[in-house]
Amino acid sequence: MTDLTKANDLSKIVPIIDKQWDADSKKMCEDREWLTQQASNRIKEMCKKNMEKTYRDEGKLLDEIEFYWYNVRSDLMKYCGVMINGTYCNDNTPMNYSFDTIFNGGFTSQKTKKINRQRLRDAGVINPFVLDVKRAMADSCVKIWDVSDKEKSKINVWKITIFVHEIRKRNEEIIF
Repeated sequence: MTDLTKANDLSKIVPIIDKQWDADSKKMCEDREWLTQQASNRIKEMCKKNMEKTYRDEGKLLDEIEFYWYNVRSDLMKYCGVMINGTYCNDNTPMNYSFDTIFNGGFTSQKTKKINRQRLRDAGVINPFVLDVKRAMADSCVKIWDVSDKEKSKINVWKITIFVHEIRKRNEEIIF
């Protein structure tokens, strides 16, 4: 195996032409990881509440529990402390870039109001946010789908399924 194939960092393979660009790219990736972790924590919190509710209502845990996370963007902003009393305050997070830049996966053009994802793609951030959260939650026996319908509403909606039977197969303790 050559040193080239052993290298984990692209900067070891490709010479860095612009050190500022490289630093910005690393910041974007760190922001994405932080926001993904926050979304995962929020989903775990909601899973716990929905499992408790199902147990109260049914007297047992069902094999699968489904629920919807409505208005994902706003709820996550409140959870992260970015939205306080309806006011946007990005200073409350360790993120270098705005919440919307990281959540939407790109910079929004002031003229067209469309998202340009090229800058984040250049930084190594390729997938839409929901895929990052799916990947982060994969080992938790929780599945996440973005079921937003832009023709009906501008609100983000994610469908979340807890696979209780898979948790039981793993012989893991179900805590709520």
